[in-house]
Amino acid sequence: SNVVKTVPAPIRDRLEDLDANLKEPRVLANNILQGRFNAAGITIGRIVFNTTFGLGGLFDVATAGGLPQQSGDIGQTLFVYGVPAGTFVNAPYYGPSTQRDAVGGAVDTVADPVGWVMGGILIGWPWSIGSGLLGATAHLAQWQEAENSSIDFYSFLRSSWYQTRRGQLREALGNAQAADLALHAWAIRHQLGKAIGDDEGREHVAEAERAMTDEGIRSPHRMANMIVPGRWS
Repeated sequence: SNVVKTVPAPIRDRLEDLDANLKEPRVLANNILQGRFNAAGITIGRIVFNTTFGLGGLFDVATAGGLPQQSGDIGQTLFVYGVPAGTFVNAPYYGPSTQRDAVGGAVDTVADPVGWVMGGILIGWPWSIGSGLLGATAHLAQWQEAENSSIDFYSFLRSSWYQTRRGQLREALGNAQAADLALHAWAIRHQLGKAIGDDEGREHVAEAERAMTDEGIRSPHRMANMIVPGRWS
């Protein structure tokens, strides 16, 4: 947080906008891999506008012009293709993640298109790593404030990260309603398993709870009761 405090806010804002613009090709590649061609078009527009009219990306003029920043990373892409989230991890400096997103972040760093254009291994990778550190530094002050004001900082961090990440994963599907329907289906399976009550039913319950936990639901049993109330709850 000391690093954040020592850098004047206007300079920090310009660095963050520049960093975001340099990450747009990575976002674009994942938009295409996910089949989100509308998002890919918006991302292309952002690259053109911010690079041309935003002084190389120092200013985000695209958002004000109706081209909001899109999400797109390898972790999202792996999610779209059915790779499970794995366990929650809290990496030093980089913060909260899941095993799937940690692997995805490493791939994003190594395969960053801008990094390769800037010189591959000798120049590109150090830049990509530095970009990740810049993003992490931007969150340090927020995490410090949350830690000072939270009774259970780990639970708070985990819950808030999952809430944000779940929205990005739904965006990766291109249809938030589809993700809600999938969660609803797992809740129904959970409650049906409880109604069956035998070994097969308990297996359904366990599988549903694992799937819901992978999507960041801290209390899948309670969530299932909320989604599918009634005689099975």
